Formats: sequence, structure tokens, C-alpha cells
Amino acid sequence: MTMRRLIDITSSLVEARSITREVWHATMTEFDIRHAWPMTHFGSQQAAFYRIAMKLKPVKQATYNAGPKNGQRSPKTPFFAYCVTLRFKNCLKIIDEGMEHTIDDILAAIDKALRIRGEEPLQAPKSGDLVAAALRDRGYDGLSYKNTQEDRGKMSYIITGQDNIASVVSEQRWEIEPGGWTSPQMFRNYAVAKRLDAPDREWSL
Repeated sequence: MTMRRLIDITSSLVEARSITREVWHATMTEFDIRHAWPMTHFGSQQAAFYRIAMKLKPVKQATYNAGPKNGQRSPKTPFFAYCVTLRFKNCLKIIDEGMEHTIDDILAAIDKALRIRGEEPLQAPKSGDLVAAALRDRGYDGLSYKNTQEDRGKMSYIITGQDNIASVVSEQRWEIEPGGWTSPQMFRNYAVAKRLDAPDREWSL
């Protein structure tokens, strides 16, 4: 084997352990994404926006129950979308079995993944900071999973520290109108999001 071939193989192994991904996080509250808390989720834009739409599901139900009174429309809600590049050295791959993203769900998924790998369960207190620290002690600086809920089949990630955020690609302001009465005659089942600084940009969920 030539030295050049050996270098190529070694390089590919290093790249396989180092993951860099451009992903999204959406929230109702504006904040500095560079200071995201440990155990914050990131995924595709569809997944991030879908989570926002699900938070407004009770609003949609309320407008349905109230009926189309005087052309009543579902209220529009502003939200913030952040596109970032994440960097991981060694992600623990977990399984998304209908997780609600609670710390209990995540901890159960982590322990199941560790048992599959022949490792002891984490046994960390149910705190995001402490779970993240325990993962890092095991040599894992993040979690990855194939999404089965918000954007089926796409990869999502959970950070364990702010150093996972390699760069901020975009910070955007959006406004979402949940499904509901859009006129006295029409009830829309899906939500529509519009980018405030680019009104022609629209996202349907």
C-alpha cells in the first residue's frame, strides 16, 4: 500500500467521525442561538417549523370550536428561525420512537442506545445540563436520530454544548397563521408561515 493511499484511508476515517451539518431551530422567543442550552434540538427547516405549528394546535382547535364568527381568523404569531452549522466529533445515534422531546424521553432513548452498544445506562439526573455532561464524560458530544414525527426520514441532532455550533448561517423572523377559519366560508387545516423580511417567502405545513 502506498503512503498516499494510507493517508486517504486515514483521512476518510477521521471525516467519518467528524460530522458537520447545516440545520434549523425555531422558537417563539428571540435569543442568541450561539448560547443555545445543552440538549437543544436541531433538524430540517420543515421539522423546526412543524414544531412551531404543533404549539399552535390548540389555537386552531379553539377557532374551530368558535366557528366562523364575523369572518374571524386564526391569530398570527411571530416566531424566530435560526439556521446554523453544527459540528460533532462523536454523536450517539438514538432512535426516535415518538419522542415528545421531554428529558425523560431523551434519557430513555440514550440508555437504550447505550445498551445496544454494550455500555452501561447513563443513570444521570433528569436535567439537560447534567445529561449533556454525562454524555461528554462517555465521549459523546451530541445525539443524532432519524426523525419519525416532524419530517419523517430526515436527520435531527441534539447538542451537548455551545461548542457544537460552528457558525450561524441565518437568523430570520417569521409569522405563522395556524390552520383555522380564513373566511366565513373556508376552514384551512394547514398552517402558513411567512417570512417578515421577505413576504414572498411562504411555508405551508
